[in-house]
Amino acid sequence: MERSATSTDVARRAGVSQSTVSLVLRGKDEGRVTPQTAERVRKAARELDYEPNAVALNLKRGRADVVALVVPTVTQPYFASVLVEAEKEARQEGCDVILFDSGGDHDWTGRLTRMVRSRQLDGAIVWAPTEDEVRALEGISASLVLVEAGSAAFSRIDLQIEQGAELVGEHLRGLGHERFGYFGVQAPRDTYLRRQRALRAYVEAHGGRVVEACSVESPLELDAAQEAADRLIAAALADGSVTAIVCDDDLLAASLVTMCGERGVPVPGRLSIVGYGDLSVARLVRPQLTTVRLPTDVGGLAMKRLIRAVHGTGGSRGRRSEDALSVPVALVERASSGPPP
Repeated sequence: MERSATSTDVARRAGVSQSTVSLVLRGKDEGRVTPQTAERVRKAARELDYEPNAVALNLKRGRADVVALVVPTVTQPYFASVLVEAEKEARQEGCDVILFDSGGDHDWTGRLTRMVRSRQLDGAIVWAPTEDEVRALEGISASLVLVEAGSAAFSRIDLQIEQGAELVGEHLRGLGHERFGYFGVQAPRDTYLRRQRALRAYVEAHGGRVVEACSVESPLELDAAQEAADRLIAAALADGSVTAIVCDDDLLAASLVTMCGERGVPVPGRLSIVGYGDLSVARLVRPQLTTVRLPTDVGGLAMKRLIRAVHGTGGSRGRRSEDALSVPVALVERASSGPPP
């Protein structure tokens, strides 16, 4: 097998030292190497098809200019919007972003830790990790920003999830609903548990009830969601007193609206349905979904925090995390919710 070219080969062909090759190929040659010499080095590198060792270069520079966005599921449309905002901010700082799916890789915390410690990654934004995952990441806490996870050891951005649940409860109670079903995401993520707890607490504090027999969980997958939605509708119709169903996610809510249409169940005439996320699907289904809007600019906010933490100047790198930033959510009222029958 043909040997790959080295910096020594480039230096020999260009007639310069290895240190000059390093300066030129790292873009540090201005004012230190003549333009003619720099061009001779670049020409030699092209002719030899030379590629610098990225790991060694990162170790020298102390940074990789690559960061990660870790999300519970890459198929969730909300995270596509988050990624777009995060990449916009990263590009301004000369960084690339790679995507991790924490829901589909049992060793992602180990891989992330190894990549940060070996300088393949500068750091990461981690979305809604479980408690076990948070503990596994404590060794690289200075290189992370957590979103929707409660640990004082990390820099954090918290969406006001409880506020969203209370807005939903207030909206439906104001319409006259008293007994609710719940369509939950089947995942051990604190963000979903917080939504459910907050809604139950609000409803019960105002004399209502979330009916356990009309509460179903589902993965965030279309076929599974439609099957679970069908079971939930049957349970709600059998109970008779449940007039509203709150969903952990717009995909679940859209599946529920679709199955109600197939069953001939009027929405909102018989069941009012509220989602979470304000995804594009919330406006595609009929009736359009009342839903809690989650801000997508959190991706940019989190990226700003991460860049400050891992590329900070004046000794700020590796220092104690910034205080948690709390970001509000909002209720968007559309046609899927109305007075009870």
